[in-house]
Amino acid sequence: MTKAVFLAGVLGGLLGGVAAYAAARMFPAPPAGDTAAGGAQASAPEARQVVEGFLGKLRDGKYPEFVEDVKRGRTFMSEAEFEAFKKSFVESRKVYHGGFGNLTGEYDLIRETVLRPDLVRYVYIEKFERGSLVWLFVIYKTKDGWRLNTISWNPDLIHAFPAS
Repeated sequence: MTKAVFLAGVLGGLLGGVAAYAAARMFPAPPAGDTAAGGAQASAPEARQVVEGFLGKLRDGKYPEFVEDVKRGRTFMSEAEFEAFKKSFVESRKVYHGGFGNLTGEYDLIRETVLRPDLVRYVYIEKFERGSLVWLFVIYKTKDGWRLNTISWNPDLIHAFPAS
């Protein structure tokens, strides 16, 4: 009996090790570049300053300047795309102010994802009295400095969480 128990223990250990190895290969750990606010890995301070500049215009209610900054930042956007962006932005501000109440002036960094030293995604929450918006900024560094690649906003807070 003891020989059978010993053999079963060895076989169980081996099978468990193989299963753990296979699970680790199938479900790798998330990349180290995805950090929550205050995490250890951070992008260049200039990258975050670019995004903070956009948020500052929102915070101060300088919507025409914000829209023009987006236009300058997204140099590949056609005039038609820019007009659609501008219309969507202006209409959304009216809707969110009406539905969520007044702005609190608070923008919290939720996540900073450094994919490469020259490509960073920021996720912020804009707070209102009765709700909030998720803001997503993707910026990349060119020879001329940090540029805006993507900007979006959404009232569905599910977008603040990492994709699973």
